[in-house]
Amino acid sequence: MTTTTTTTAGIHRFESAGLGKAPFTYIGEQFQNLAHGQRVLGNVGGCELTTKPGGTCQYCGTAILNLFTVESADGKRFIVGSECVLKTGDKGIIRKVQDAVKKNTAQRRIERGNAAALKLGIRIQAAADRIGEAQGLKGKPHPNASMARDGMTLFNYVEWLLKNGGTSGRTRAAAMIEESIKQQ
Repeated sequence: MTTTTTTTAGIHRFESAGLGKAPFTYIGEQFQNLAHGQRVLGNVGGCELTTKPGGTCQYCGTAILNLFTVESADGKRFIVGSECVLKTGDKGIIRKVQDAVKKNTAQRRIERGNAAALKLGIRIQAAADRIGEAQGLKGKPHPNASMARDGMTLFNYVEWLLKNGGTSGRTRAAAMIEESIKQQ
C-alpha cells in the first residue's frame, strides 16, 4: 500500500517537483557493482571500466551514493536519496527505504568482516607456511612452565596454536612467527 503525503498546498513533494503524479511507489535500490571504492561499469578488451560510485537525486540535485528508484502513478521512474524520501513524509516509501538502508548497512558490515577475515586467514596461512624460518622460537621456553620443564619450546607452542587455537590464538602465533623471522 502506498500512502501519499501532501505538502501545504495539498500536493506530494515529488509531484510538486515535476517527478510525476501521486501516489508514488518504491521500486527498489539500484545495485552498484563496487570494486576498490569505484563503481564498475563493465569490461572492454579485458580492462575494467570504473567511475565514482553514486548518482544524483532527481528531487534535490544532491550527489547520492544509495540510489532509490521510485515510480509515479503515471509511470515515471526517478532516482532519489534516502534523505529526500524522509522529507516527503510518505510513510509507505519511507518504511521500505529504511528497510533497504538497514539491509545494505548489514550487508556491507558482513562484507567488511568477510574481507577482514580473509585477510587475517591469508596472514595466518602465510605465517604457518614460514614457521620453519622462525628458528628463534626454538631457543625460547614454552609459556607454560611445566611444558618448558619437559623440554617444550615456544616453537612447539606456536605450532600448537596454529593447529588448535581459535582466531585470536592463531593470530598471536602468526605475530610471533613474523617477529621471529624479522629478528633474524
